[in-house]
Amino acid sequence: MKGYGAANELLDRLIPYGELSSYPAVRQRTWAEKVHRPLPESRLSVIRRSNESGRPYGDPKWVKRLANKLDLDLTIRPRGRLRKDK
Repeated sequence: MKGYGAANELLDRLIPYGELSSYPAVRQRTWAEKVHRPLPESRLSVIRRSNESGRPYGDPKWVKRLANKLDLDLTIRPRGRLRKDK
């Protein structure tokens, strides 16, 4: 897959809709089966955690490359202000 007309290693390798089948009816059925297939609970929990924290979702190696490439700090810190030292 290309981003902005150039190959980009950070984009997922997705099957383009048109390549599912050369026949429209088969393509629609295949796409519907793929989209409506339930995800396992283990994967759903990772997606939920990513959604709640704002961290990118994906393979840990990919997330690390993304963070390095975009200069992101993906450290998870406690919510709220820091406590004052007494």
